[in-house]
Amino acid sequence: MSETRTASVVVLEMGDHVLCIERLDEASLGKFALPGGKREAHETYEEAAIREIKEETGVDIFDLEKVYECVDCENYNVVTFKAKFRGVPRPAEGKRVVWMSWDDITSGPKAAYPEYNSEVRKAMSVKIIDIAEDVHECVAVAAG
Repeated sequence: MSETRTASVVVLEMGDHVLCIERLDEASLGKFALPGGKREAHETYEEAAIREIKEETGVDIFDLEKVYECVDCENYNVVTFKAKFRGVPRPAEGKRVVWMSWDDITSGPKAAYPEYNSEVRKAMSVKIIDIAEDVHECVAVAAG
């Protein structure tokens, strides 16, 4: 029986684009994915996200917000965060860093994990709708 591994992924947005890194593994060579990576045994998911993004892009992230969790995604438990960042993304670890549209990473030919990216995008959309409904309810009560 194989042990389930854990990983953190981070969504960094600029306008309607998200930061992506080039994959170098054989199965996804030349395709792009949201940045992130394996969580070390001593780390929380948040700590792993901060470390991985610094290693892969050179930027510092803060105000992490969990937006999606996938249990048993190809023998991984993956937690995805949305975060703010400080710095200019740069290539690291031999990987290109690019800004891509959500459409490109959910259905484009260069998307490494289009199904996962679609689920993250959906989860983020639901969260935005929930917040908008909460604000509407607060306004309705205040106007009351």
